[in-house]
Amino acid sequence: MAAASGRAARRCWRRAATARCFGGAHCCAASWVGPPPDRLPSLPTGERLTIQEFGSFSLDNTGVVLWTGCASALCRWLGREFSDGGLRGRSVLELGAGTGAVGLYAAALGASPVLLSDGGPPSVLELARQNVLQNVAPRGPVPSEADVRVLPLRWGSELDVSVGHVDLVLASDVTTLRTEVAALAETLAALLGTRWGPRAVLAHERRTDYDEQLEYFEVQVAQRSLSLTTLVSEAWQDSSGRLREISVLEVTRSRSDCGG
Repeated sequence: MAAASGRAARRCWRRAATARCFGGAHCCAASWVGPPPDRLPSLPTGERLTIQEFGSFSLDNTGVVLWTGCASALCRWLGREFSDGGLRGRSVLELGAGTGAVGLYAAALGASPVLLSDGGPPSVLELARQNVLQNVAPRGPVPSEADVRVLPLRWGSELDVSVGHVDLVLASDVTTLRTEVAALAETLAALLGTRWGPRAVLAHERRTDYDEQLEYFEVQVAQRSLSLTTLVSEAWQDSSGRLREISVLEVTRSRSDCGG
């Protein structure tokens, strides 16, 4: 029932956001009209990450490009949530890291160790390694003492012991491919079931009117006694007039599963 209520609430927000953004230039605090964010936000120091990407991708190899909308929204959330330096010394695992942009942003905010994981081909992991080298001091804004590693991790498989203790799980634009979502939910359930109980936060972009991708993801997490909560919603009209919407979502264990 709670999951159904959450889905209904998100559908109501989407209808309201559409009405606001197409109705004029004045939107609520969570929405705006303008060009989509075409780059990651700057760090509190004013510095920016330098993220390399490949020029093209396939459905089997989406990690070689930076999906800026979701990555930007998740980085903005990190900057607000940990503006007091609360990420310093915290361990972070990025799932489906691709270029590693979000994990590197967390590392630049002080997180360590940071594990950039992806189940894609070796070329994706190598791209993430190159971005680590490009952004760790003295070449970039990530502190030289930060422990940033790249490791292969396929969703749904048993967690590698090298993952170790994790305080925060991050994932950006990972809910689009239905063939992967069940395995993603399985991995999130395994991580949230560990004794240290990390937070798990991901960014999702609505790409269809009904957003069946998010609906399917909600079903999959509910089947594993997990729940979704919307932390932030953003919407804007791009240059073609299309409404784009991104939600930052937190995945938690359901209260009944926690014994509460």
